[in-house]
Amino acid sequence: MKIGFIGTHPLLEQLFRIEQKGYEVAGVYSHSSPDSLTGVRVYSTASALVQESDVIFMGQTAPAPFETGKLAVKESRHLFLESPFTLEAGQLDELYRLAAESQSMLKLNQRLLHHPVYKHLEASLHPGQVFIRVDAAGQDRLDDKMQELWFELSSLLCDTIPSGIRRTGSHVVIPSTDLEGPVACQAHVGFDNGASAMVLVNHLAESESLQAEFFQQEGRYLMDFYAGKVLSFLSTDSKAQEEEKKSPSWHSLTVEAFRAWTEAAGKGELPLTINEKGQAVYHLACQLLDKLRQRRRLLV
Repeated sequence: MKIGFIGTHPLLEQLFRIEQKGYEVAGVYSHSSPDSLTGVRVYSTASALVQESDVIFMGQTAPAPFETGKLAVKESRHLFLESPFTLEAGQLDELYRLAAESQSMLKLNQRLLHHPVYKHLEASLHPGQVFIRVDAAGQDRLDDKMQELWFELSSLLCDTIPSGIRRTGSHVVIPSTDLEGPVACQAHVGFDNGASAMVLVNHLAESESLQAEFFQQEGRYLMDFYAGKVLSFLSTDSKAQEEEKKSPSWHSLTVEAFRAWTEAAGKGELPLTINEKGQAVYHLACQLLDKLRQRRRLLV
């Protein structure tokens, strides 16, 4: 199978060098030519690259992402989107509709699911309650950054609680002198299976942090994604067990997410519901973002 890359990525060369049997790089198409790469064909049009590829990596800087995405899925190419928010509202659902017709796989980049601390505990998680806290000291409070963050958090929730959404709610705190966004925001989600989740994003912090805590019948699990630590407290033990894992960069996690997806595709191991799962994550993220925006408009 041949992989085509559209747009650029800080670790584009590392993406090219993914070593997997049965795969090769068809080439790259981008408005900015990757001159630092050698031995890679640079295409003059996206359509030409799509015709020569079986799998397309669509980067955040991809030119005309919706038109190129439509072309890819209509031609039955599998499509990996680095960010669903390069598309306008409704466009991603249209790509899902076309992908269903052509039986293409449309994969959204869900980086947290490939973090070592999450992979370590993934098989053990079936929580009744989830608490997530993000200290976002250096992160912009404008929509583009918050969209990516809430999509990743929604991905984590949908993967650990495979159930429909019953209700959602939100709350924000906005200082009178700040026009760029809230200093803190909170969302809660109730699931059809009775589980619940609460997410707090705090901008009044000195450093960056992302922690997720899972409560279930046999115990409690805590993941610290920035520090790379995992804490397990089982109800049968008298004290917690702590382990340390690597804490890769967000860009490195994109590389790992793409590698895992292409490897599964090559082995024919992609689940039949992969498109539906990605769409569910996107819809939850959009629902939570809409609730937060509505709450902010009420308070301004």
